[in-house]
Amino acid sequence: MKEIKELIQYYEQQGAFSSPTAVRQLQTHLTTVEHYEQQGAEDKAKKHLSGFKLLLDFHAKHMTKEVHDILQQDIDALLR
Repeated sequence: MKEIKELIQYYEQQGAFSSPTAVRQLQTHLTTVEHYEQQGAEDKAKKHLSGFKLLLDFHAKHMTKEVHDILQQDIDALLR
């Protein structure tokens, strides 16, 4: 999760997001996934990771297509 959070931060600094709220919500959601991973609650972590995909799609209009596609691919890879 750390790498994906860093990626979001990088793209935010590059101006790829048009909404600070979208960035904050995405980062917060990933923090929740990290929390469940650290507790060993893998089922809950996967469930929240799936929810992250929905949140990502919801905020797609607030980011470039490239960023959306990259994040989507990264999350898909983690869910496999």
